[in-house]
Amino acid sequence: MITTLAAVLLAGLSAAAPAPSRPRGVVLISVDALRADRLGARHNGVALTPRLDAWAARGIVFEQAVSQAPWTLPSMMTAFTSVYPHRHGVTNRFESFDRERREPSRLPRSMTTLAEAFKNAGWDTAAFTGEAGLERVHGFDRGFDVYYDSITFAGFETTAPLALEWLKARGPRPFFLFLHGYDVHGENPLPPGFKSRFDPLDDPDRLGRVGDEYLELRLAAIEGRRGPASARDKEFWRAVYDERVARADERLGRFLTELEAMPGFSTGVVVAVMSDHGEELLERGGVDHGMTLYDEVLRTALIVRAPDLVPRRVKAQARLLDLAATLLDLAGVSDARFSAQAQGVSLRPLMEGRPLALDSLAETDYLFRASLRALRTSDGRKLVFDLESLERRLYDLRADPGETRDLAGQDPGAVKELDARLRRLLDLPSRP
Repeated sequence: MITTLAAVLLAGLSAAAPAPSRPRGVVLISVDALRADRLGARHNGVALTPRLDAWAARGIVFEQAVSQAPWTLPSMMTAFTSVYPHRHGVTNRFESFDRERREPSRLPRSMTTLAEAFKNAGWDTAAFTGEAGLERVHGFDRGFDVYYDSITFAGFETTAPLALEWLKARGPRPFFLFLHGYDVHGENPLPPGFKSRFDPLDDPDRLGRVGDEYLELRLAAIEGRRGPASARDKEFWRAVYDERVARADERLGRFLTELEAMPGFSTGVVVAVMSDHGEELLERGGVDHGMTLYDEVLRTALIVRAPDLVPRRVKAQARLLDLAATLLDLAGVSDARFSAQAQGVSLRPLMEGRPLALDSLAETDYLFRASLRALRTSDGRKLVFDLESLERRLYDLRADPGETRDLAGQDPGAVKELDARLRRLLDLPSRP
């Protein structure tokens, strides 16, 4: 009698609290080169990202999200495969620097992408991006029914309307959409008469030359011709960058508003907003990204919203390496091949308020000019290893977030410990 009654009560509880429904869609949005410190920031009292901030307030905000590479190509391939750059191998546009053999780097066929995992599960898939670091030739188009990359460095004013058109025209099948915009990137074409609402220098002639000056500074950084920057120059480039951020927020905000208005959004769509890397703004005498592994280029935006997630801010470290596994988990999609290769894990524990300690590896071999590796530990330490000079630098990010004090000479024990952890992540044998 008691057993029967218990069974009835359990059945009633199960009926009263059904399992969360499976999402009908996943949207991944990448804002290229958006620094993490610009979210929620103000410039001369003006909010830079008010629309994205309002949207993020209803989601999970990862305050310490980091990229595994400081530029688009290897970073996004890691996000799409959950594999570190040294394993997926797409670390430069070409296999070698030999100009006679311009063979593009390609993702090995043995690896599976996030889009292929969704496609294998029967989902419709589409991507709208701006070529440049996301060219289909590298394998980014694998698994997508539609892959738009026709305009180099295209921004959301181009890609977002195409994505909305695709969303409105499709049928009832579940979908995965990737949307990417280069609005913040220094090589995104500026409109004629470009002005920054944040420019305190009132220098229209210099703003008119900003594209050419950016390329000159970028080349100087690549060639190692960095020098101390004046306060005036730093303020000028911060004003230009923040204007780009504000415009990206306006364009992305319009897309998110239309997305939220679509039938079934609130109960059936997972949305993640990320950036693939940050940007140098003359902190080390250069602009752009790719040549260093400092936090201004490694820390990224990462915000996730899903119907069953309670909004919160996560202070623990999270990695773009974990993003694909997280989206598949939230979508209820399993793919054996993808799971077998994945080095990342689902961030669900952090999103639910449970602890998860994750060390992060970052790598760059940018244009065959830099060969750097870095371990960023879950407790806020960073070891940077230069493969050419064999120099090691140690930073305590908790006390020195600007990475201005190298502690390697003061703490050889920490260098040895972190070097061993770095080598394990790089699949290298321990030192004798």
